[in-house]
Amino acid sequence: MAVTIMDIAKASGKSYPTVSRAMNDHPKISEKTKREIRAVAAKLGYRPSFAGTALKKGRTSTFSIIVPDLADPYYAKFISFFKHAAQEKEFDVVVYDYERRPDLERKYLERMMSGCCDGAAAFITSFLHTHDLVEELWNARIPLAAIGTPHEFAESAKYDWGSIDTDSSVLKILRHLKRQGRRRLVCLQEPQPEEIRCLLSKYLEGLLNRAGLPFSSDSCFILHSRGQNQAEEGFNAGLSLLKNNPEVDMIWARNGFQAYGLLLAAHRCGRKVPEDLAVIINDNTWISRYSVTPLYCLDQHLDELAERTFEVLYGRATSREWEEPRRFLIAADAVIFNEHP
Repeated sequence: MAVTIMDIAKASGKSYPTVSRAMNDHPKISEKTKREIRAVAAKLGYRPSFAGTALKKGRTSTFSIIVPDLADPYYAKFISFFKHAAQEKEFDVVVYDYERRPDLERKYLERMMSGCCDGAAAFITSFLHTHDLVEELWNARIPLAAIGTPHEFAESAKYDWGSIDTDSSVLKILRHLKRQGRRRLVCLQEPQPEEIRCLLSKYLEGLLNRAGLPFSSDSCFILHSRGQNQAEEGFNAGLSLLKNNPEVDMIWARNGFQAYGLLLAAHRCGRKVPEDLAVIINDNTWISRYSVTPLYCLDQHLDELAERTFEVLYGRATSREWEEPRRFLIAADAVIFNEHP
């Protein structure tokens, strides 16, 4: 049977209000009395009720992070920085991995409505299947910070949003590669609804035009075969691309895992990296740092992204005000690892 505040009061000879205040670190209770009461509580095996504590505080002091792939070092790194910021404010962090499944993604967002946490940082793939839920969260005053999400509904839906401005860093890399004589880029893309695919295709076309490189319908390669992991996806995509499109001399991958699959595919196809093929990746993690071949990366400053995301959620969770949605952009930097002189 669980030990209660009343049990502690009887065992310590103190009143119920005194014990309750002591256990909640009330300033009117002396430190000596607090120590005595806590000693009795520990002897009895008292464990505070999470639900009761949350009810008294009016919050759970917990934030959730919803990611598409916990194995991806990009998300692991973000989580690490976010947890550090949360610990400084005595907040806990719960992580949900929706495994790039839209049904799980929606399920975990719906869980926020239950009051299980004070808010969530979510890497939402698209608002096409979560638009109504995002609106419900806003109307219920449950903090949601969408990270790095295509903001096609930014004007019609209310939510906090933070992302990375990669345009200048991508252009820097593309122009650098063009000066080396590169001409044909293909970008690996996750399966998306037609509306999102069109947006991404238009975005890529604009970047290539600004870099002075050609764009075609084949510039976007959709990863229809997911494979058991992202390295396998990169490998399968690389084999298909390099066998059927020998003119391709640049591939833009999602992350280091996909890049490692591409490197193996290039080796199998007799293509040398970086002499015959340049590999660009969206992240800058330990995977890219320890590559033995040159990789072209985007440093998305995950430390700053995580800290600012926490600030947005913490500000909403600890304030009675509910102002307009907050938006912030962080500029990425271009990083080139191990390029031969």
